[in-house]
Amino acid sequence: MFGYGGFVWAPWGFDPDGLLLKILFSNGLYHHDAGNLGGERVTGTELLLGVTPGWRIKRGDAEFKVFFGPEIQRHRLRPDNPSNRMRGTSAGLRVAIDLWYEPTPQTMIAADVSLTEGGGHWSAS
Repeated sequence: MFGYGGFVWAPWGFDPDGLLLKILFSNGLYHHDAGNLGGERVTGTELLLGVTPGWRIKRGDAEFKVFFGPEIQRHRLRPDNPSNRMRGTSAGLRVAIDLWYEPTPQTMIAADVSLTEGGGHWSAS
């Protein structure tokens, strides 16, 4: 169970090309069975904060945004699992790319890719 949110700020507005600032935050609870703890069920909590400046380029009906900045993750495990690399606090860099295209007034194509070294995660949609 996770909650996720954020916002994007554009100091000169969202119509022209230009600077953006994306703030991301996430908090959640997860479970897994730890083989190295005899199959014991481990409950983890995650807290994530990312601050990623970026740039927006709009050409006609297409929009491209790229973001790059620091991210901090904190994972707490109960019971503690010393062999789990996702425990404690880690910091790294996040890179994200967002694409948006409206080929017709009734259709839209969107895609995003996000990579982070903080915790070794990646995602795409």
